[in-house]
Amino acid sequence: MRLLGFFLTLTFSLLMSLAHSSRQPSYGSTSTVTQKRIKRTDSPASEQDFLVRVSTPDGSKPPVESIDGRIQCMNFLLGTSILLTFHASMTASPFFLERLEGSRLQAPFVSYLSITYTATTLLFLSHATVTVKETSASRRLCHSLGVLAAINLLLCFSPSIPLSPTAFFFFVLINVAFQAVGVAYLRTAVVSFASAFGPSAMKAVMSGEAVVGAVVGIVQFTTAAAAEYSGRTEIGKGTEAAASLSFAFSAVVVACALGAHTWMLGMPSYRAVVQELDAVKPAVEDGTSETDVPAEYHTPARREIIEIAGANWKCNVAICYDALITLALFPPITSAIRSVHPISSGMFFSPAIFNYFHFLVMGVFDFIGRFFCSRPSVVTWSHTNLLKISLARTAFVPLFLLCNIQRPGVDIHHTTPLINSDVAYLLLVAAFGLSHGYLTSLCMMAASSVKHNPRIRADQANPAATIAQFFMVGGLALGSFSSFGVRAVVCRCNPFN
Repeated sequence: MRLLGFFLTLTFSLLMSLAHSSRQPSYGSTSTVTQKRIKRTDSPASEQDFLVRVSTPDGSKPPVESIDGRIQCMNFLLGTSILLTFHASMTASPFFLERLEGSRLQAPFVSYLSITYTATTLLFLSHATVTVKETSASRRLCHSLGVLAAINLLLCFSPSIPLSPTAFFFFVLINVAFQAVGVAYLRTAVVSFASAFGPSAMKAVMSGEAVVGAVVGIVQFTTAAAAEYSGRTEIGKGTEAAASLSFAFSAVVVACALGAHTWMLGMPSYRAVVQELDAVKPAVEDGTSETDVPAEYHTPARREIIEIAGANWKCNVAICYDALITLALFPPITSAIRSVHPISSGMFFSPAIFNYFHFLVMGVFDFIGRFFCSRPSVVTWSHTNLLKISLARTAFVPLFLLCNIQRPGVDIHHTTPLINSDVAYLLLVAAFGLSHGYLTSLCMMAASSVKHNPRIRADQANPAATIAQFFMVGGLALGSFSSFGVRAVVCRCNPFN
């Protein structure tokens, strides 16, 4: 209990410092009103110039001509940090359900988990979006990563913390709420960095988010499979080890992202963009005081946010609805689908680890869907087409409901579902993940791409990406609420018990 108290105190302190981040730049305001080229003296192999995106007299920002490989890797690592903790919590749901055995909170737990995360994220993301230009992006990034690392370390030891089912239920939800606060502020900081470096950096962030699901799924599946085939056939043994390992892995990766950001500040081209983002007000060459510069110059007005959201409404609705359908079904409904084989039918279709395998399939194909966005032949920048694809994903709702869903009080081995095939079900999961990854990445890029989106100006790229991200999180929150309704249809019961 002392360990629990220590981590809760540490996490709360980090959250308080995050919410009250200083409005002063971390490294001083060094923005200029002209384009500047910084020699790459940090790399002996190349003297190639790096074009830094800086403010111009009209407030616009020219596109980045090139991007250093290390900066691309840094954005990829930041992308993994955004979703890593949430993926670890969601894929650890079998372990959480084991700890809630015998409690009436067990059945709706996954829905409560997802709605706590998404609703808290949406609430704090609203504040983070409005204040994105008023705080130090670097400081916000560091504090957010610190919060997430501490929470993952605490959850890593959760199997050894003796708590009753009800106390454990609230313990997990409180930790997930803290995760959501950290991720809300981290998202805005990462999107600010990525949009400052251009489309290639944004692709790196989206790829980093996608690879998380695949890696966490692989870690949990192999751990659970190893526990089962080593003779410990009780699923509780495998889920406990898998949960601890995934949370430890998440803590290490987030800590590495924090260390990498600190190390990258020594790189001139990276530090220049960080300094620009950290500058509360742009400096003016003619000697004008920073206090004389109107706030509208550096912070989008609320009416401009509404204008940008309206200009990109099709793209915003597409990413919102895609997120809604995804979280309404995965994992609240998909985790209730069982293998049609009553006994072990191979490593991938074993009843004990079948649930883990579907997480793995979802994560891998989500990554593949985002990877497709780097191939011009399968990319569409049309907001109308993206909206049509998003609406078409509604078809997954009845398809998953036709699979082998376990309902309370019903023996699944004495009923035959219409989709009576594990392979067919996993192909549905693969298509579900593929379409989600494809849509999420394209909507984020299409909303903020000045080249392919004539609806916005160059200086509106950062707010456009942040707004699209807000709609995505809003869709996740709506999907979490919707999962209760879908579950009520599935179990024909009170979805809150």
